[in-house]
Amino acid sequence: MQKLLVAKVSKPQGIKGELKCQLYTDVFAALENAREVFVRDEICKVERAKVRKGELYLKLVGVDDRNHAELFRNCEIFLPKEVIEQHSGQDFLVDDLIGMVLYDKQGALVGQIVDYEDYGSAPILSIEQNGMIQLGGNASAANTTELIFTNSGTSEYTGGLLTIDSAGELADNKLNVRMTASDTANGRQIMRFTETQGWSLSNGVFSDSPNALNEVEVSGGRLDLGMYGGMKGGSLMIMGYNSPSEAVFSATGTAADTEIG
Repeated sequence: MQKLLVAKVSKPQGIKGELKCQLYTDVFAALENAREVFVRDEICKVERAKVRKGELYLKLVGVDDRNHAELFRNCEIFLPKEVIEQHSGQDFLVDDLIGMVLYDKQGALVGQIVDYEDYGSAPILSIEQNGMIQLGGNASAANTTELIFTNSGTSEYTGGLLTIDSAGELADNKLNVRMTASDTANGRQIMRFTETQGWSLSNGVFSDSPNALNEVEVSGGRLDLGMYGGMKGGSLMIMGYNSPSEAVFSATGTAADTEIG
């Protein structure tokens, strides 16, 4: 059974065990007609529930005084998804959007919807946008790109490594990654290469290039490198000029969609 978060207890209301709750749904009928709710993964019987002025007032069976109600402060309240669907009158719920891929009007990939928040004004969709490293060069004149990090803090990149695709022929472009942190103690770069569905841009079609990663060098700071299944790297050089501990490298890969390393 899939359960959805519908409210959160703000505080006791009065002295007879009623709870005042912040709403996380606009399907009020589902709450007002509910006979049971889930609190702390336990089923609680509902004596009455009413939405007033944008807040839920909930009375649970057996919670009959303020001291007992106080035990529920900040507790989250859940309902089965099918119960909400029965009362929503909609083709889908906002929760159904989580995990979907979003494209713009031109059909270009924007990112994946990972969360939804509604604080009472404008609903907010959180979208995870994978980046793209687009290597220069083409099938007839390959190119090597130097990517140099001089971090003094932590930065993270998640996205594809792509090269131009000429009718199925990938250009033999290469990427060298070099970490030379300006602050060797705190400089860190996280790079997670992921497979994409390719990108169509005004200057051509770009596809994943699993063999494009060439030289990886860490002379100062920390570099964390993640690669998807089938992706290959070239050479690795770790050189702490003043102390071996000043240069750190960590690598992970994926198997069955699980990160290992």
